[in-house]
Amino acid sequence: MYMVGGVAQLAEQGIHKPRVAGSSPAAARKLLGCSTVWKLAPLAVLVAMGCATQQLPEKPLTPKTLRPVYNLPVLLEAQELCFDVAKDEVVWRDRYDYLHSQHMDALVALGEKAVGAIAAVWHQTYQKGGPRGLRWRLLEALLRIASPKAIPFLNYVLRKGENREKIIAARCALEWGDERNVGALVGQMDNADVAVLCACAAALRRITGCYFGLERCLDEASQRHAAKKWKLWYQAQIRSARP
Repeated sequence: MYMVGGVAQLAEQGIHKPRVAGSSPAAARKLLGCSTVWKLAPLAVLVAMGCATQQLPEKPLTPKTLRPVYNLPVLLEAQELCFDVAKDEVVWRDRYDYLHSQHMDALVALGEKAVGAIAAVWHQTYQKGGPRGLRWRLLEALLRIASPKAIPFLNYVLRKGENREKIIAARCALEWGDERNVGALVGQMDNADVAVLCACAAALRRITGCYFGLERCLDEASQRHAAKKWKLWYQAQIRSARP
């Protein structure tokens, strides 16, 4: 009778088997109290970080391409070659005065597909004040590619580039003979650098067929007078083109 009563009493308390020491609700509350949880939190964070580290992708991330310039696609292979051009220590010029190097030749071999990357890398380097040597080597590569898709970019270089870059851009205009370069070339008729002035005048003569006597052998006053004639001629062309 006593045994039945004892079992009933245990059943009333919801206890069906004996607990091990320290497994009572009170002990559990003590073990998992606020202070203990806060002590274990850093350990849980470290474990989670370790798991995340082990789950990194096996393949390396694809390098980001630069933003297109003048709606020209940027070929990743050409972009990498553009930056490698500056690493070439051995450079030479052929009998046509074209610049060559290992990576530059590989870049030029891509042809018109490389124009977008050349423009994008030049822009990025120019905006960040990067190495000038890289910029003029890219323009030398562009000269050899000779793509009409580069005309808008070429005009930008004529307006914003440094004088050495403007001279290479003027040679591009001279060899390509595209009339879309005329405005940017005339815009350099106020340039104080005689080399830029004469390079642009030579390109204008080739494109337009006009000649106003601007030559390097002239004195400064005669050069400025001839440059002014180019500006007046261009203004007359604009006026005549208006309806």
